[in-house]
Amino acid sequence: MDASVKTILFLGPTGSGKGVQSKLLSEKTGFSIFSTGGRYRELRLGDSDLAVRIREQYDGGLLMPAWFSSFLFEECFINKSLHEGVICEGVGRRIEEVTEFDEVMEWLRRPYIMFCLNITEEESLKRQMSRNTYGTELRPESDSEEKIRVRFKEYHTFTGPAIEYVRNKGRVIDLDGMRSVEEIHADVLKHLDQ
Repeated sequence: MDASVKTILFLGPTGSGKGVQSKLLSEKTGFSIFSTGGRYRELRLGDSDLAVRIREQYDGGLLMPAWFSSFLFEECFINKSLHEGVICEGVGRRIEEVTEFDEVMEWLRRPYIMFCLNITEEESLKRQMSRNTYGTELRPESDSEEKIRVRFKEYHTFTGPAIEYVRNKGRVIDLDGMRSVEEIHADVLKHLDQ
């Protein structure tokens, strides 16, 4: 891997394996993980006005405002040394968010790449429903078929253009997310070694 690249993004539809791949790569590299969704799941807890407002939108499967997501990732990076690696799971889901991310990374002199995990809507639904059936990770934003389909639609409507923005900068690596976890991880490592 180019030693100067210390910021790696994973994007993909709900259920595409962003979290799993982030964890595996973190274990391999020692990079920390920043998850926008994970941060929202933390913030939605409790009785504060903010928690109530987050639950209203996030639990319905809708994307949160770009300004809020940008604030969260900026808060993560602002005190990071350039030598500290960060894996971002689910950052850059809207064009406004990813353009700001790009601007912040450029200003901080942090080169980045994005891995895009591609799966079908039916595979997304199957994985998320399986997750709910077996109780492996119950998530309020994905606890019904309707919410999962809303999230998939939101991904293509909002995240698709964001990915294209990064693709035009030559920073996107598309991966077939329909394969096994091990195959995808091996592919990630292969690309990072090039």
